Amino acid sequence: MVPLAALLALTAARTTPRTDKDTAAPRPDPVGTLLLTGGLFALLFGIIESPLYGWTSARILAAFAVGAALVALFAVHALRSRTPLFDPRVFRSRRLRAASLGTAACFFGLFSLFYINSQYLQYVKGYGAARAGLAIVPLTIGMALVPRLAARWSHRPRPVVGGGLLLIGLGLLGASTAGASTPYAVYACWLLVISAGTGLCMPALTLSVVSSLPARQAASAPV
Repeated sequence: MVPLAALLALTAARTTPRTDKDTAAPRPDPVGTLLLTGGLFALLFGIIESPLYGWTSARILAAFAVGAALVALFAVHALRSRTPLFDPRVFRSRRLRAASLGTAACFFGLFSLFYINSQYLQYVKGYGAARAGLAIVPLTIGMALVPRLAARWSHRPRPVVGGGLLLIGLGLLGASTAGASTPYAVYACWLLVISAGTGLCMPALTLSVVSSLPARQAASAPV
């Protein structure tokens, strides 16, 4: 992954359009960065380690309390700062709130699938690590091809986003019925449905989020 990441960074540096000086992002916000990073770290620690220590253990409850406190402090700091890392006031936009919730729902379903998929393919189907990696390739097909089709319907974002989320839900529901005796071809079809739904709704959701913000804040869009 390191060589691929380096290649991607180089490509982005050479091809991404430069932001005009009058719309450039403000100065960095080290205090806000530390507060938000620390808060999210504590919350994620609580979620990930809760099966080991128990949801009601002192360690997990403390992690959630610290995370909530740091995120609250970040919000207070951001509201008072002239150059916040992220301005919570942007969520006054109804369009931004809806698009952010849609994006969160989409990624929640996808990352839940990623977590379960490798366990299902390796422990239930008996695939090796390399074969399991190849077996999820159908999930990339719709993400690569469907956005080209979705671009034609960009003037009707609601049905596009709604249809995409519906496909993701149906695909996840179908994948949840897979068992040891389920043919891989059937499972791959469900992956294709999920992929098509993602490719259909994500471009519209991302565009809605970014276009709801001023140009100088577009880089910090919650997508």
